[in-house]
Amino acid sequence: VRSDPDLRRMNLSYEDAAKFLRDVLHWPDTKDFLPSLATLDALIVSMLERIPFHNLTLLTRERRPPTMDEIKQDMMSGIGGPCSVVNSFFATLLDVLGFGPNVYLLS
Repeated sequence: VRSDPDLRRMNLSYEDAAKFLRDVLHWPDTKDFLPSLATLDALIVSMLERIPFHNLTLLTRERRPPTMDEIKQDMMSGIGGPCSVVNSFFATLLDVLGFGPNVYLLS
């Protein structure tokens, strides 16, 4: 993720990541967050439970891939999207939260 110039353009900060965990995934406390297998498992479950997979945004916007800003905005608001949107954001989120440097986007 860190070497991907497109994903770096998302400009997801640690503060953005903490806000996403609190406001969208409804994690009660993020100040003591530590990357571990248990937190990775919990993040995956939270993403599957709270972030909708859909292609509606592809039908309502002009025909082009979403920009990194649109991906960030859709995910930070909890709108979700198709796998390319959710997976791009999730890979970046994992890297920002300290699960890197070996986070790879395989979508």
